[in-house]
Amino acid sequence: MNRKNNGIAILNKTFPQKTFRFLGEGKSSVVFTDETSVYKVFLLENYEALGYKRNILNSILANKNKFDNSIFFYPIQQIIEVNNDCFILIYPFEKSEPCVSFESNEIQYFLVECWQKRLIFQDIKPENFIRVNGKLKWIDYEPDKFADNLFLNIAVRGFIYAKYPNESPSFLNKLCRSAINNFDLPELKGLQEFTNSLFAKIIFQESQIKTAQTESCKSVNDVSEIKNNGIYKFPYYDKFNADQVFWQLNQRKIYLDEIGFDTPIIDQQNYFSPESIILKTKQIIEPKQRVSLVIKACVQDSEIIYEAAKHIVRQLSFPNAFDEKILALDIRQSDFLREYNTKNTWEKLIEEAQKLVDDFIIDNFIFPMESDFSKINQKWFGIKTTVTHTIQKVPVTAQLYAFENAKNDFVLQVDCDAMIGRLSKEHSFLDDMISEIDKNENVLSVGFNIYKGKETSFTSYFGFENGGFVPEVRFCLLKKSRIEKVLPLQNEIVENAFKLSWYRALEQRQKQTQTCSIRGGDSRSFFIHPQNFKKTNKDVWFTTLDRVEQLQIPEKQTNEFDLAGSYYDWTISKRNEKLVVVSCFRNIPLSRFLRFWYSLTSQTNQDWGLVLIDDASENGISHFIKELIKPFQNRIT
Repeated sequence: MNRKNNGIAILNKTFPQKTFRFLGEGKSSVVFTDETSVYKVFLLENYEALGYKRNILNSILANKNKFDNSIFFYPIQQIIEVNNDCFILIYPFEKSEPCVSFESNEIQYFLVECWQKRLIFQDIKPENFIRVNGKLKWIDYEPDKFADNLFLNIAVRGFIYAKYPNESPSFLNKLCRSAINNFDLPELKGLQEFTNSLFAKIIFQESQIKTAQTESCKSVNDVSEIKNNGIYKFPYYDKFNADQVFWQLNQRKIYLDEIGFDTPIIDQQNYFSPESIILKTKQIIEPKQRVSLVIKACVQDSEIIYEAAKHIVRQLSFPNAFDEKILALDIRQSDFLREYNTKNTWEKLIEEAQKLVDDFIIDNFIFPMESDFSKINQKWFGIKTTVTHTIQKVPVTAQLYAFENAKNDFVLQVDCDAMIGRLSKEHSFLDDMISEIDKNENVLSVGFNIYKGKETSFTSYFGFENGGFVPEVRFCLLKKSRIEKVLPLQNEIVENAFKLSWYRALEQRQKQTQTCSIRGGDSRSFFIHPQNFKKTNKDVWFTTLDRVEQLQIPEKQTNEFDLAGSYYDWTISKRNEKLVVVSCFRNIPLSRFLRFWYSLTSQTNQDWGLVLIDDASENGISHFIKELIKPFQNRIT
């Protein structure tokens, strides 16, 4: 009796009420349908070893549930063991056409599902597929035990059949045998690109990407279309610069609160490209009174002024708007107080200051000309002189010139090296300080708060008696009209220099006029002052600055104005996971980072840690990374 007759006889005996139609046969089975289900009758009488026969059945039984909920596989409805030489596998029937070939893309997606379900089928070829409405369906149910090497070999087999759809069976069989663990054959040209694309698809599918919802987003094509509070959808492209968008919006008093993206697709480079960027914005509102921000810098700061000024403006940019943002430059070009950098030049400082203006970070930079010296000094000290610094080399005239040229009565003046932290970006530090000045007509200035610990607290403002404190020259809010009422300040010229700085002279005048400078307030906004000897190594300094921004602050900094502790105190504990990944990058597009990120987060072994090192990227990739890593914060440095 031939195999076809044998198979139909077994089915008729097992299902006497059904009528069957022959579909085809393979090496180990004959296949029929009753137009509702497919009946695959495995006839193993020619297999000599009973153990091998049992292995086929046991392999199918062990993997039975893997065929459920699939794009490419039919679920196994039933397995009936007839005898040692025969069993029947039943799965749903659909009208179909033979598969004579397949494309690279569709076989890759089949291989993706094999990877996800840990299924190996060594005889991948068009004859083992059918097409239902043009889509591939697999019809060979003899899986092998999964192994990475076997998967790579079946991927190569799929590549061969996709690349050579018109070659003879003898050519294809020979090439498939030759290519086992031998991937450098000239006939396999293009295999690297095929496998790169395949594993990109695997990473993508494994990652279970969760992205921002876009239904309620307003679509815009340009940043200029963003007007106020809202959620906006912006077309993605690899050169999209989130940092530029942040500053362009900030210039229009709009705060980029969150940034995300919708579901990515695999692009031509096998990166994960979103279709859209999702921007959540908030309106930056005016404080109680208009305020000028004055950031003070000198030639020593030219190497760091761009990043330092960005840090200050970014950290202070919400919830209230500055009416203007000024960079005030000291004109001294050498022989500095507590000098920490001798390599910088005035030309470099001007270049970096102009870049800050061009990139919408500040509105202007200013410095006095020699013709301004005498007028400023006469007003503030009643001395007609062109000296500009104290005998200790402290800048005087350039800073007063900046205050005079600020167009608002309230001036928030800050040294460019101030390291600013925000426990809450919703905290209106400007309104707090303005209110305190308005409540007491004797207050000339309010110092910006210092770090008080991780928990929010409030320190009642103090320093109202006996002239209070010296104005906090490193960071404070001044009310110019009140200071002008107590001018001129007492000072004198010693060895062609001022004896006192403007703030020490004002401290003395406060005691004489019952005015004061005060400190205290809400701890949600604070600053830390780095001493010059801790700024000699830029990398160490800016690593510490990054820690302040991330609020990773050692306890010993609590209640200290100056930067406390050693560099070691500010370093983060070593990662102790079994696998620690170190990723260094600069200006990579989001699509490329997403491929790396989702590859990492979709690993089976989740005992990993990550160290991300952004080498001063200028494309704003950090805005996306900060949002992406939030659910994994405890694993990432």
